[in-house]
Amino acid sequence: MPFAYYARLSRSQQAVYRKSDAIVEIRLEDPAALHASVAALDAALRTEERVATERASRELVAGLADAMGLPAVRVEVLAARPHSRWGELHGLYTHERGRPPKIQLWMRTAKQKRVVAFRTYLRTLLHEVGHHVDYTGLRLGESYHTQGFYKRESSLFHQLVPDAEGRITMPTMEEYAKLPVEERLKRLTRTADELAAAIRGRDDAALSRRPDGKNWAAKEAVCHLRDIEEMFMGRFG
Repeated sequence: MPFAYYARLSRSQQAVYRKSDAIVEIRLEDPAALHASVAALDAALRTEERVATERASRELVAGLADAMGLPAVRVEVLAARPHSRWGELHGLYTHERGRPPKIQLWMRTAKQKRVVAFRTYLRTLLHEVGHHVDYTGLRLGESYHTQGFYKRESSLFHQLVPDAEGRITMPTMEEYAKLPVEERLKRLTRTADELAAAIRGRDDAALSRRPDGKNWAAKEAVCHLRDIEEMFMGRFG
């Protein structure tokens, strides 16, 4: 379902919108190679120094551009965000004919002048990189905020920020469906042991409790998987 502004676009613009919306991920060949740059950016933000944050931001953006085969883009980090009736500006990408593209990022909130949280700052950086991808990589002509655009941004984030155990965070259904069959089958071989470890020693009442009205309890999810396994084996076993 396109966003509401889609109806106000011309036919040619709608075609660009649909193309953008259909591309849901950007898969990096070696995301681990950029993890050191991500950690350096986190450390730079903690210093609360603009120059250090700008240097780390430039390094990460340069690494991403190189990994995706994109032209270089200038990066400028500024202090407090601009603020107006429409809200705060977190980042800005400019792509003008005859000038090199530029990403501007603001590292402090407009009112409190506090340093932005690392994950928020990184998502803003990746958002602006996403516009660079649209113009110079995907050659879309326009860079619209489509659902596909936000999914591409998230796909980059989840490859760059491992979870607490050092693993890349869980892919979306769209991302998982595009994995090679061999990789998906390898993942399935671990499912039983991981589920057993997750529920072992847990109170039955906790396993039977639904988190909300739209999602199953843990016990229901496991039982459903067991039902699917029995049905599958009945047909193909």
